[in-house]
Amino acid sequence: MPPTSSTTVAASESGPGILQGTLSERLSQLEYALQNLPESLPAPEYSDRFHFGPNYRPDEDDINLIGTVPGAINRALEVAFGFGARTEGDGILPITERGAGICGLVDALRLYRDTCPAPERDTILAKWIDDIWSGAKKAYELAQKPFPPTALADAATVIAPKTTQVPDTRPKKRQRGVVTSDEGSDVEGGTSDEVQFQPSSLGLAMIIGSTDTGAHRTPV
Repeated sequence: MPPTSSTTVAASESGPGILQGTLSERLSQLEYALQNLPESLPAPEYSDRFHFGPNYRPDEDDINLIGTVPGAINRALEVAFGFGARTEGDGILPITERGAGICGLVDALRLYRDTCPAPERDTILAKWIDDIWSGAKKAYELAQKPFPPTALADAATVIAPKTTQVPDTRPKKRQRGVVTSDEGSDVEGGTSDEVQFQPSSLGLAMIIGSTDTGAHRTPV
């Protein structure tokens, strides 16, 4: 059965690490938590349960049967986690793997939001966000990792991959007519930060003429 508003409030008010902010902010926080799940969890190349991602769209038969895209997404999430996940054991959704499939849950929730007439007031969407957050929290705690993970500050930090910039040690090419030097060195009594010499229009024409080997000019 679909969750009621009372169960949504109960989920939001229980335990530390409560999601706060706008709907978009809560989705970004959830996305970061799923992207940084403990490495002790398996990371299958193709998940058997979570078939979500940036290009996800629910099954057309489910859309036709239920009548709406959000309703079809709700069913797909129930199938992925299991219909008894909220009522069996401790009632926390099981997060037992990491990788693209589990991270794609947020793509499904964003599609739900974008196709829902009133997403900020939709209790089913709020319930899924809170419950997946609780499942991620349990996965961190079982791995003895701090939760929520650090650096939840903004979505740019969340998504940007870590890269190491390698300095360019290749020798710089000199351009014709331009005086260059290494940074900080003297150039005719000045520095490389000063305005560089540019060829005059006459000199530029002479340079072009001297390099144009295929053209023959007739003197006037």
